[in-house]
Amino acid sequence: MARRGGSWRYTLGWWAGLAGVTGALALIGSALRGAGGLQTAANLAQLVGVVLVVPTLLVPLWLWWRQSAARPAVTSEQVTHTKDVLAGLVEQQWKTEATLRSLDDPDPIPVRWHLTPTVRVMDQPANLTPGLRRLTASSDDIAALTGKFRSMRRRRLVILGGPGTGKTTLAVQLVRELLATRSAHHDEPVPVLMPVADWDTAIFPRLHQWLAARLTQDYPALRAPGLPPAIAEVLAARGHILPVLDGLDELPPFAQQAVISALTSPWPTPIS
Repeated sequence: MARRGGSWRYTLGWWAGLAGVTGALALIGSALRGAGGLQTAANLAQLVGVVLVVPTLLVPLWLWWRQSAARPAVTSEQVTHTKDVLAGLVEQQWKTEATLRSLDDPDPIPVRWHLTPTVRVMDQPANLTPGLRRLTASSDDIAALTGKFRSMRRRRLVILGGPGTGKTTLAVQLVRELLATRSAHHDEPVPVLMPVADWDTAIFPRLHQWLAARLTQDYPALRAPGLPPAIAEVLAARGHILPVLDGLDELPPFAQQAVISALTSPWPTPIS
């Protein structure tokens, strides 16, 4: 059996730690026998405790620094390649799902959509794109909606409607059309549809954290040996993912508020 490289360092560190504890106990025992009595021993014990705790706190920091330093930087070529891989996976996923749901059999149902008249749920006027303030769309002409979405100053769209009105279907259609026309917009983020009911904001308080975890879980190909180990985190944190969140209206009120608060929190500083 091959011997693990550097095992002598672990052995030496173990014996050094044992010697330190033994020496500390000896000092405390000596203080108990000396003139200071229990008070001196107690003070010495506190000092020794602090000395022993400091390495315990520093070791995890050192291991994290060593791991970060050893991780190679992700290149732009790797990001582009991974985005292409992910786009292919998502496109195939929803092509299969559309067949199962009979979304195109024989043609999409022409459900018409328009801007809500409820002003309080609209974005700030300064964030709206001129010319799209009377946005209308139909699910049987998803290409037109996709073009309008791409022309938005800020590509943020909330689909409202009662149960069974086709919100999820429209989201699926939008994802599929964005992917189908992606070759002419290669620098765009990859659209990924995810059920928001799976987002535990207590575990993942930031959107990019949850996105990275879901990407790693839902698309195992991103863990292939030829890709960087942290590529999902890079894609999510650098804004290379267009999250299409489904099912917010199905959450209980407290969970809705938690998700909305997480969505409106500041975006992280891009990682390298």
